[in-house]
Amino acid sequence: MITLKHATSGILKECPTGFSFTTFFFGFFVPLFRKDFKWAAIMLVASIAYGVLLEEFNISAGSGIAIPMAFGFFYNEQFIKDALEKGYVPADEASRDWLVSKKILAPESPMGA
Repeated sequence: MITLKHATSGILKECPTGFSFTTFFFGFFVPLFRKDFKWAAIMLVASIAYGVLLEEFNISAGSGIAIPMAFGFFYNEQFIKDALEKGYVPADEASRDWLVSKKILAPESPMGA
């Protein structure tokens, strides 16, 4: 878990890191509850399209795990990147170090004051 702080308003945002089991199990509801409507829509459309494809080609329901697994692997990191684009910065040194280690931030990037 890392903490981001909005550069102008000072609002703190706790951001989970790593594989998102909540996204894996609950799908588009996770970004919906985080008010990340863009990714909620993307996940919903992708899940429906994938389900239609599975049905169309009569593929086993067990194959339906691919979409939740894929979103589980990258959604948390994408949520963090989107927050950084909206003006959030690392709130502490540990959060900054994590972002630099994942190459999301450059080493010379500023921290929140």
